[in-house]
Amino acid sequence: MKQVDHTRASIDAKPPNVTITDFDTSMKAAIAEVYPEAKPQICVFHINKNVTLHIKRKWNKAVAAAVAEATGNPPPRSQEEQEAELDQVEEQAVVDRANRPLDGNPGPRPEDVVEYSMAGLYKLWEGIVYAHTVEDYDKAWQKLKDYFGQQTAIIDYLEETWLPYEDQWAGCHINKVLNFGQRTTSPVESVNRYLKSFVVTGASTIVAVVRQSLNMLQQMEASIEEGLKKERNRLKFEFLGQKWLGKAPYNVSAKALTLVTRQHQIMLSAIPSRSRPNPPPLQPCSHQFSAQFGIPCSHALLDKHQANEVLTKEDFSPY
Repeated sequence: MKQVDHTRASIDAKPPNVTITDFDTSMKAAIAEVYPEAKPQICVFHINKNVTLHIKRKWNKAVAAAVAEATGNPPPRSQEEQEAELDQVEEQAVVDRANRPLDGNPGPRPEDVVEYSMAGLYKLWEGIVYAHTVEDYDKAWQKLKDYFGQQTAIIDYLEETWLPYEDQWAGCHINKVLNFGQRTTSPVESVNRYLKSFVVTGASTIVAVVRQSLNMLQQMEASIEEGLKKERNRLKFEFLGQKWLGKAPYNVSAKALTLVTRQHQIMLSAIPSRSRPNPPPLQPCSHQFSAQFGIPCSHALLDKHQANEVLTKEDFSPY
């Protein structure tokens, strides 16, 4: 971590505001020593993987059978069928949610009926992880306990292992810090897998690993250059010429411009028009979007619109 900080200083970059780990104790301690002011987060992907594993290990089949009998439902499916379904639900959740902006609670609604199964429990857990507000979080956790309170081993595991650190992974908390929507360690996982492939077999040498590391960096650099070219072309076609953006497209990434364009569309819904002379006002501002992404929200854009002002690069986070 000290070497990372040395490299950071050499390119005159600011210390990170947020760090994300897989909850490794040694790594967390090293980061805390080098970057004590950084807000720690825990990778949601790793949390969900661990929760899935412990649901399988701690699931009480006898309790599930008793609940089915008491409610008049069919007997529980086999352990193998439930585990296969849980794996499918969990993998799909990873693909669907990834690091997309939190746009609401994707968990079941209060009136929805959830099957008394491993997959059903995980669906309620997902509602906790991605809850948009503290109120949503509390409701989702209460619903999980109401539905699966008899699965005491799983409830105890969640309460003892993850809830004490909810401010480091729950959407309702981490959507208030400048993390640009990042909730996983995915940017480095592919690097880990690549390097590990040359180490774990024991058939490689240190020299070979170093050579492959340099080769990987060259490939990454080429990929980044290609991505920049595509982004510049995208900027020309999608964003240049839009008056309200001002000169921001020349200074801001396509990702940031895409996000602010969505906020602009929300803002436009509150502007009177011939077809909608009295549109409903914007919802009260939570200030979470700008805090998390460093980008003007629909309310800030409305202020700009009413003042007949355009955006500038200073309206965006320098990151």
